[in-house]
Formats: sequence, structure tokens, C-alpha cells
Amino acid sequence: MLSDKLFARQGNWLFRFRGIIPVGVLGAALYEYYRTELEPGLFPLEGTRWEYPFEMGCLLISLIGFALRVYTVGHTPEGTSGRNTERQVADKLNTTGIYSVMRNPLYVGNFFMWLGIALLTANAWFVIAFILFYILYYERIIFAEEQYLQEKFGETYRLWADRTPSVLPRLRNFCPPSQPFSLRKVLFQEKNGLFALIAVFSLMDVSGEWLAGEAPKYGWLRSPAPCSPARSASEEPSGAPSSSKSACKTLPKPLRSPPPRSFSTTGRWPFPPSSTPC
Repeated sequence: MLSDKLFARQGNWLFRFRGIIPVGVLGAALYEYYRTELEPGLFPLEGTRWEYPFEMGCLLISLIGFALRVYTVGHTPEGTSGRNTERQVADKLNTTGIYSVMRNPLYVGNFFMWLGIALLTANAWFVIAFILFYILYYERIIFAEEQYLQEKFGETYRLWADRTPSVLPRLRNFCPPSQPFSLRKVLFQEKNGLFALIAVFSLMDVSGEWLAGEAPKYGWLRSPAPCSPARSASEEPSGAPSSSKSACKTLPKPLRSPPPRSFSTTGRWPFPPSSTPC
């Protein structure tokens, strides 16, 4: 009983600061990302053809989490599934749609959004630490929220909680949402999340490549880089054609004065002797 009260107190405290604490996680992710950029040996895919698909995969994972939030928020009535931090608010118990297969879809969406950012650091230990931190962090928030819902909705909540898992979806329980999709509510609640997600990935790319002295890799952020000298034979894969010409634009050759020419006895323009350097 004492542990329940402690969990609830910790959960309510974390609930009030759930918009601030993740900033520390972002700071740690930026630090690990910069370290990976400055020490290429830490990331096996650095400089290979798989680096760009890996980073796009991280972005895709975050967008999947965001899409889950969009679907959840779009089908919930007003007064539920909000971004309030001062106190618990639930005017109605959501039991249909995504809430019929799991009880906490918004926190699952948050997990995938942050997991994509954590994976972008390419540090396995940081990813493991993030997952453990996330579980401990939201475990307490979920406990406090469910105590509030149980006190407010009583037996209705208990019956729903008994048949619906917390975070691992049970798809056979799916029940169509009772509310039509509201784009207005999604734009009102989730637009800042989308902008923040794009801003974080863009910031990590631009600042990381700037620290490494390279150009950003993401399309509209990428600027043409000057032609670099051709790599040595030891750096090229065996049997692969040289990529030095395809890595940069061909620069026009500077104009050169023609070598002095003289008439021969035949009156033709002779080629310069082979001993004369070009």
C-alpha cells in the first residue's frame, strides 16, 4: 500500500513535468550524436552507402510514432487525450478505436518518436539506457493516471482494463472508434509535435555535419560541396570503379596558352617532342 502511494505521488510529479524532463533526454542524444560524428570509428556505417538509409529509417520510426498519436487524438472526444500537465483530466473513458487494443496508445506513440531520435545516435548503450529510462519514467505516470481513472469511472474502468493490455496491442479486441476523425483537433494538438520532430532531425544533421566539416545529407538542407581529391587506391573497394568523378561536379579546366609552334621543313605544325613536358 505504501509503494502504491509512493508510485502515485511520483507519477503525479512526473506528469506535471512531462514536457520538461524529455529536454534532458534530447540533450543527451545530441551529445552522443555529436560524439559519433566527430569519431567516425564509433559508427560502422559512417561513410558507407548504408548510412543514409539508416538515418531515414530512424526518421521513419519517429514518424510511425507520430502517426499513432495522430490516429489516437483524431478519434477521441474533447476533454480526453490532451496535453494538459497541471492535473489529470478525463471527461469520458475512451474504450473504442485504438483504445480497444491498448490502454496507453499516446505513450506508445511517444516511445517510437523518441526511439527514432535515440537510434540516430548509433550508440547501442545509449539506446538501451533510453528504453530503461522511458519504462521507469512512464510506468509511474501510467500508474497515477490509472488510479485517477479507476476512482472516477469505477467498475466501467476495471472491466475495460481487465480485457485491454496496457501497451502491447491485442488486435483481436479492435472495436471501431465511436468518434469520427477530427483533423481540426489533430492540427490543434499535434502540429507542434510534428514541427519539433522535423526540427530535431534537421538540427542533428546540420550541426553534426557542420562539426565534422561536411555538408548536410538531407535533400533540402544539402548544399553542393567542393570537389575533393580522389581517394587513394587503398580506400577504394577492390574491383570497384573510382568514385572521385561522381562525388563532385567536373570543374572547367583553366585556359592555357598554347605552346610555341614553329614551321618544319615540310611546312606543317609538328607535335612537341616527347621529351618536352606538357
